[in-house]
Amino acid sequence: MKKINTGSASSSLPVFSEGLASLRGLAAAIVVVFHALLVFQVDGHNDPHKLLLNIDDGWLTAQHMLIAIFNGHAAVVLFFVLSGTVLTLSLARVKHLKGQEIIAFYIRRALRLIPLLIAVTLASAWAHHFYFEDVEFASATNWMNRYYKSDPGLTEILHNAAGWSSSLNSPAWTIRIEIAASVAFPVLYWVSNGTWPVVITVGLVLLTMMFAPGLSIGHLETFLFAFYLGALIPRWSGAPAQAFLHLGTPARLAIICMVLIVMAGTERLYTPTTFSDPRSVLIVTLCAAVLVSVIYYNPRGGLLRRPSLVFLGEISYGLYLIHMLVLFMLAHAIAPSAASLDPSEAVALNIGLAIATLALTVPLATVAYYGFEKPCQRLGHGFGAIVGERIGAFITLRPKAKRVHP
Repeated sequence: MKKINTGSASSSLPVFSEGLASLRGLAAAIVVVFHALLVFQVDGHNDPHKLLLNIDDGWLTAQHMLIAIFNGHAAVVLFFVLSGTVLTLSLARVKHLKGQEIIAFYIRRALRLIPLLIAVTLASAWAHHFYFEDVEFASATNWMNRYYKSDPGLTEILHNAAGWSSSLNSPAWTIRIEIAASVAFPVLYWVSNGTWPVVITVGLVLLTMMFAPGLSIGHLETFLFAFYLGALIPRWSGAPAQAFLHLGTPARLAIICMVLIVMAGTERLYTPTTFSDPRSVLIVTLCAAVLVSVIYYNPRGGLLRRPSLVFLGEISYGLYLIHMLVLFMLAHAIAPSAASLDPSEAVALNIGLAIATLALTVPLATVAYYGFEKPCQRLGHGFGAIVGERIGAFITLRPKAKRVHP
């Protein structure tokens, strides 16, 4: 794995790896399957992701096992930790981080997140008006029946396009978190380069925000710690990651399996009735940080270096943003002919929806990546560099105020 100079005497950091890209792609695919598992009622259970586990109910237990394996909420937390690591590597390429470099970072980040969000928002608004109807499907869950119901007005479309609202595309609530965390991220990056007392103090502050009663910043207070922990991984997790990689294969497999089980099952067993409960989010964040650290410092990467998985990581943003619209268009098409389903049929139909949604969304995300995302990213890098240079030149050429001595 190549190294990049961070401008610090303490270390140089490895660059973004294929393993991290693959992990991001797998997380996006997990979210797709998770949402598909919630579409049709299994044995009459509404919104199973919000129900307590009941081992006396076989179908509910089976549904919970599937939801745990494909835990979309845990995958979202993994996204946030990965973002913290990736953004740190982006800023670490700059030897001396100044105002112009931060502005260039903001431009790159905006053109990474916003253009596709606008495109999917417009597609969702079109589908609301021309495709979806305000109907209730008897075989569907409450979760499915409450989305894609009414035509949006211009104000709602603008709010969704800017990331302030996710009423037209539910998964986009996480993009609002990404945007807000990106604004704060240069500070988190600066802290991650500090001393241990500074790092620990800021971590405790973020944890206090996370658990502060009554504090609500659009869920940013719950997830900002995940970005911070991701930011710490390149500089501070090297020693424990290397110690893990020097363990024997059985020990490594046992630890990874334990981390995955805790990550997948915490919310299901601990706080299923509460969306983004800080206690569960913290546990999942720590597990996600372990996974990202191990993969980041593993030069081989193993299975995660397969080209197909790396490619899935490249198109993951489109896969994540587009899939909900595809899933619900498919679900609305088949729901009228699936008015009465026995449990096995409902499970099979949900799994079939997951496969069909992935099969349709991957090509759409590929087109979006090459035809839309990559050009916007190139524009962001070019425009950010130009703006940064001009701001730097302006600062350099600005005359300094003369001192007047008394």
